[in-house]
Amino acid sequence: MGAELLDSMPVFAESIARCEEALAPYVDWSLTEVLRSGADLDRVDVIQPVTWAVMVSLAAAWQELGVRPDAVVGHSQGEIAAAAVAGALSLEDAAKVVAVRARIIGEHLAGRGAMASIPQPVQTVEEHLTSGVSIAAANGPNTTVISGDKDAVETLVADLQGQDIRARLIPVDYASHSAHVETIKAQLADALAGIQPHPADIPFFSTVDPGFLNTETLDAGYWYRNLRQTVHFHTAIQQLTEAGHTTYIESSAHPVLTYSIEETEGAQTITGTLRRREGTLTRLLTSAAHLHTHGHPVNWPIGKGGQHVDLPTYPFQHQHYWINPTPTTGRTSPARAWQPPATRCWGLPWSWPARTRTCSPGGCRCRAIPGWPTTPCPEPCCSPAPGSWNSPSRPATTSAAAPWRNSPSKHP
Repeated sequence: MGAELLDSMPVFAESIARCEEALAPYVDWSLTEVLRSGADLDRVDVIQPVTWAVMVSLAAAWQELGVRPDAVVGHSQGEIAAAAVAGALSLEDAAKVVAVRARIIGEHLAGRGAMASIPQPVQTVEEHLTSGVSIAAANGPNTTVISGDKDAVETLVADLQGQDIRARLIPVDYASHSAHVETIKAQLADALAGIQPHPADIPFFSTVDPGFLNTETLDAGYWYRNLRQTVHFHTAIQQLTEAGHTTYIESSAHPVLTYSIEETEGAQTITGTLRRREGTLTRLLTSAAHLHTHGHPVNWPIGKGGQHVDLPTYPFQHQHYWINPTPTTGRTSPARAWQPPATRCWGLPWSWPARTRTCSPGGCRCRAIPGWPTTPCPEPCCSPAPGSWNSPSRPATTSAAAPWRNSPSKHP
């Protein structure tokens, strides 16, 4: 969950401290202690506020690296973090929404429901739905989440697995984005009364009603609908991409949405931030490097006392890869590979197919066109190198159209 960043990235630690102070009126546990120990993260009233604080603080870390979003979009409770990052909610109001809502979920919904992820398009999943189960989220073209009554969801997942569909239960015991949420509508309205949304500093794209939203409408009623209605995340990413947004950063402790974004046509550069059991500065900077290598500038941090230095020059290996002649022994002459001459014979290219040459110890004669008389070849284009003659008694005739070699023979 990023506990290592508390000791290695001051801006992250400072943001966590501010989140802890904002959460304090609504929780009876310490954010920093939970991050370091990992205790009680199986409780909805703990995991949701902790996740919110980590998302907000990772966004601060990205901005410290010089990466500022052109827009923000959130998934379910991620919208509360997005609203805080955008400036649509104060940190105190955002902390109230996430902490109080999670407490009410734990008190009234926990133990009654279930949720599951199914790797199929939402239209296909709708054909499988049974009584007590509904679509919770459309995350991608092939990723859909369902929620509802515990027994009904578990039965549907088992049936799909029996059909070799890789459906899996999500480890929660409540049913967000289902009819179960309607039972807490009044409690949420009372508990969240008084929050004061503001115009956003960064455009806020809603996954409740897909589109850029006037953030002054992010009141208690909106945060009820955020929990009750289907999350239209895939539609949001499609519309953002069509509007020209092609780079996406998932600001979270583990990437759960990057795969769905990667499946969206037009999305080009997608990266997470941290990973499960990799909540380190190295992991964060690795994600930043992924962004950097795809053309996005990053303000790389320099450690205390560090300075820019020249890179060492590349050491030459001093290895040659030319093909050298193989030494020979005895009185044989090595075969010599033909190479194109620098001059022409009878004004014709060496590759003229009809020309022949007749070589002997006395010299070399060329015939350029069949039927023409032979004449001495100009030097040095046609004369074999000294010592490469055939046997004196047997002159050789070769076609100039093909590479030629003098056949090695022993001298008498």
